[in-house]
Amino acid sequence: MKLFFYSVKDFEKQEIEKQQIKGFEVKLSKVKLTPDSAVLASGYDGISVFTDDDVSAATIEKLHQMKIKCIAIRATGYDNIDREAAALHDIPVYNVPDYSPVSIAEHSLLLMLALSRKLKRSQELMQTLDFSIDELIGETISGKTIGIVGTGKIGKSLIALLSGFNVRILAHDIKPDPRLALKKNIFYTSIEVLCANSDIISLHLPLDEDSHHLIDHPLMQLMKENALIINTARGAIIDTDDLIDNLKTGKIAGAALDVYEFEKGIFFYNHHFDGIKDERLKTLLAMKNVVITPHQAFATHQSLSKIAAVTFHNFYCFNKKMKSGNEIKATIQLMSA
Repeated sequence: MKLFFYSVKDFEKQEIEKQQIKGFEVKLSKVKLTPDSAVLASGYDGISVFTDDDVSAATIEKLHQMKIKCIAIRATGYDNIDREAAALHDIPVYNVPDYSPVSIAEHSLLLMLALSRKLKRSQELMQTLDFSIDELIGETISGKTIGIVGTGKIGKSLIALLSGFNVRILAHDIKPDPRLALKKNIFYTSIEVLCANSDIISLHLPLDEDSHHLIDHPLMQLMKENALIINTARGAIIDTDDLIDNLKTGKIAGAALDVYEFEKGIFFYNHHFDGIKDERLKTLLAMKNVVITPHQAFATHQSLSKIAAVTFHNFYCFNKKMKSGNEIKATIQLMSA
């Protein structure tokens, strides 16, 4: 089986090569998938893509013309793939649904602590040799109410990590888990009640039509004056303009973001010399009460190894006409990440 990998980053190349299945012919490329670059996959049986690739209907039409038989994304989220277009051309799409939930959960907890204890400002001051702490008086997490939006594998992992922090947990999910609620003593409620009663709100759900801009101005207005928002899910779950406005007015006390609504073409790349033109991102980066990491929550050795292994497993199962368990259906409802 001949496979073409688009958007291969330096940080994942070693694991992809390490997990490659014997007998597969694999081409690794740094080129992003677009309707124009789809031609590079001519003569291959399947392609692998990343989260910033353009797997739109127009691209899939080109892939169909070149007789591409399957698509495997090296991620859990697949909001950049037009599943309906792929299904129309009978091209199965696979993802990696479970590579290391704890990696993302740990990063979420790290962001909570960094924001609560003003770690960003601390580092800024120390770089100028200012070791005073007048601006660094933070808050403990202990005793707070944490709102977890999405109690899938990542949400559950975060709940487990928080069990030692003496917190009260509110949760929201379209499919509440009664056993989790009983075992971990959490309380499922509506998104409105969660936002109104949580000190910290952490997002762990996929992006689709229902979750797009789920956290918007009306919900932010319900939040406590000291509320913090953590997002390690997908950027567009938060309305960025509404977030900036509410941060400026002080309605939202702070935000920690590992994902950003307009990150495509920015995150995963070095812009030290060419800079960035995104004014929203510049505004967020300049705020003392905003912590941003470049979509790195998943980036552990354990995650990268599992992602590469499952990606090749998906191709292997397709080639052998076996079910991998990771095929994405065209019609999808909102589920927990």
